[in-house]
Amino acid sequence: MIDMAKEMIVKAPSVDEAKAQIAAAFGVDESRVKFEVLQESQKKAFGLFGGADAEVRGVLSDDAPAQAAKAFLEDVLAGMGA
Repeated sequence: MIDMAKEMIVKAPSVDEAKAQIAAAFGVDESRVKFEVLQESQKKAFGLFGGADAEVRGVLSDDAPAQAAKAFLEDVLAGMGA
């Protein structure tokens, strides 16, 4: 069995983009990940100086793999007419 990472830190131009990247990397919906904003994105001064990407930590909920498996099995059973 492959051990999935349960925590990830991502830098992106915005907090929303970082959250989306984390959820996509885990292969789950954003609602199944607990997020902590480590740093908000900052705009560059005069469009030239400074600025920083947002940095977000995402922790996969312990029940996320079980919920994903449950949803998958329900779809399979529904397809079989059970």
